[in-house]
Amino acid sequence: AMNHMLACIWFWVGTWGSDGWVTADLFNEEDYGVQYLVALHWSLAQFTPGNSPVTPKTVPERIFAASVLAMAMIVATCFVSSVTSTMASVWTLNRHNITQHILLKKFLHQHRVSRALATRITRYVEFILELRHKRV
Repeated sequence: AMNHMLACIWFWVGTWGSDGWVTADLFNEEDYGVQYLVALHWSLAQFTPGNSPVTPKTVPERIFAASVLAMAMIVATCFVSSVTSTMASVWTLNRHNITQHILLKKFLHQHRVSRALATRITRYVEFILELRHKRV
């Protein structure tokens, strides 16, 4: 939705005057579908390291392009931060489960629980953790 909106604004800004990117790159004679796809391609390229099909030709286009690039950096930073935070949470939870498993085995060994019973207890705990994991 954001890229659609940016593409529409980019096209609108490009139609100001006769020296904007729409006229300068000869897209003013193209079908609206082609014009939209070119503007959408430009919008998507601002959020990725991809190549843009058109470049700003006028001062308003340059101002808009620079503003979109600044916004894209903020959005990309927030996205990477969110993914990193989620991965850290998953790693911490996994580490906690491993630690608990080690402590259970240590407890069973220290209290001289038979190997057969210790195996049954360990498997039961793993089964319960797997059920909880599936619910989440």
